[in-house]
Amino acid sequence: MLGRAIFGNPWLFAEGKIPTTEEKLRVLIRHTKLFEKLLGRHKNFVVMKKHFKAYVAGFEGAGDLRARLMEASNANEVEKIVSDILLSWKK
Repeated sequence: MLGRAIFGNPWLFAEGKIPTTEEKLRVLIRHTKLFEKLLGRHKNFVVMKKHFKAYVAGFEGAGDLRARLMEASNANEVEKIVSDILLSWKK
């Protein structure tokens, strides 16, 4: 039974391809932007925050990143926070 297993794991049907942390974070950015585009007029951005744990888990510093993301109030802030993290990893 899949039910909640797909929640936060759009790669469940990817036939064995495990996404990298960077791929997950880039999808998180896309997810927040789509949320604002499609639902932003009807739903508060706070609704989006329940998805952060699914995307941001299982790597060093995930808890700190989630804490920073919980302070974001829109997709642009999420993108800035995630982009800064990704950039710091490349140094």
